[in-house]
Amino acid sequence: MTFMEIEDARKNKIEDEKLETILASVDTIVVSSGKKILIFNNTLSEKQLFTDKIKGPGGNLRAPALSFNNTLIVGFHEEMYDRFLFLSK
Repeated sequence: MTFMEIEDARKNKIEDEKLETILASVDTIVVSSGKKILIFNNTLSEKQLFTDKIKGPGGNLRAPALSFNNTLIVGFHEEMYDRFLFLSK
């Protein structure tokens, strides 16, 4: 059983096919966008909205990206990590 998988996005681009595999395993997508935290349901109706937010300008999945408890967390925002990963200071 693999507990954690780490990939360097600079060396191993996460193509659309692999991204679809990741998305198939999650129900919720949480994305940092500037100072905002955006929360999306993994539904067809919201797919275009979150796909634009989770990909960087090169079309690759933004970093950092974590899949945890049926949730995909993309980008860095301290409050988002506190809220969704239950990290304490």
